[in-house]
Amino acid sequence: MSASPARSRAPEHNPRRSALACLFSLVGGCGEESPPEDVSCPLSSQPPVAVNIESHEGFTMALLADGSIYCWGEERFGSCAYRDGIAGLIPRPTKSENVGCLTDIFVREGAVVGRGYDGELKLWGNQLRYVYPWFREATQPVSLAFLQPRKIAANGSFVVVETEQAEYYWFGVLLVQSQVDDPAFEGITARETPYARLKLTGPSIDMSARGGHGCVLLETAELWCWGANDEGQLSRPDLPYAEDPVLISTPEPIVAVETDDKITCVLGESGTVYCSGLNYGQQLGVPFMEVYSAPEFQAVPGVPQASALWLGSNGACVMAVDGLWCWGSTGSIPPLKVNEPAAPRDLALGSGTLCLLDTAGTVYCRGFGGSEFLGRCVNGETDWAAVDFNLICPNF
Repeated sequence: MSASPARSRAPEHNPRRSALACLFSLVGGCGEESPPEDVSCPLSSQPPVAVNIESHEGFTMALLADGSIYCWGEERFGSCAYRDGIAGLIPRPTKSENVGCLTDIFVREGAVVGRGYDGELKLWGNQLRYVYPWFREATQPVSLAFLQPRKIAANGSFVVVETEQAEYYWFGVLLVQSQVDDPAFEGITARETPYARLKLTGPSIDMSARGGHGCVLLETAELWCWGANDEGQLSRPDLPYAEDPVLISTPEPIVAVETDDKITCVLGESGTVYCSGLNYGQQLGVPFMEVYSAPEFQAVPGVPQASALWLGSNGACVMAVDGLWCWGSTGSIPPLKVNEPAAPRDLALGSGTLCLLDTAGTVYCRGFGGSEFLGRCVNGETDWAAVDFNLICPNF
């Protein structure tokens, strides 16, 4: 989006002003922090058990059934929106009092997307100003009162929304590599409006947008992706990148899609996992020094028939008949069976950490090195242990 002209007099701040109005105004962008409203959450009577977990690098966030979030690990960029500005290593799960009442979260360090109980999107994190052209800064949540979502896929640079009418929109920046070595090239942005309509039709089975690209798997079994393809993450060797969604061929019909930094993995109907793109986290199931990247989908060797797939920037995991298997920098090469503490409802793969959410709402975490990012107060045991949301740490 082009820069807005300066005004000699700043407009009055209205905390209830919709983000859409702000986007269309001439005040130089959006993202002013609104003071938190003292409104009780309709979910506050729900038990304090986890319903969602997200990890990125050394940072983990859990969403509880009562609409609150807790964070632990390395907090550097306002990801947990703490009122008192807590930063650095958070040694125990610490509640944020400033995000309102949430029903979903999508985490990239310094750029977090949440869905409020009222259906509105909420964004916060002090990295937003670098990737959303219309944000100034938002270390506290900013509500976006448009595009009431049915489904959301998000990362640190853009958000994809499927509406109840099965229409698709995105906003932010697709950080693609310039193919003409143009230093002025800054990626693809949703320039026409604050958000751009995607040329897709029909409900989705799955959506993912965790790298510089996004993918939507429609109920018709068609996989459509767009964005960066500099390492083959779109599995389209014929394209340097895709500004609009393009149809992606897969080795077989698929039931799930996962994206992360410069890589895409899909789960076939047969239970086979296929990946395309950069092998930095060894998600291709082979050492990085042997295979740098894959320009098209290839089967990950050694993975048993799977029913669920999780992908991170440092590895991948699947749920198989005999339990959880992981590989990459957070597991091993070849894939290794993990002795999980409980049947997983969800997983979160961080940098050197693996957290599991079970069907009862308990979160377990383990480490692949030090335990300083596991929310256990001190550096020590790294094996599976339940996360204690009431843990007290001395001197914190």
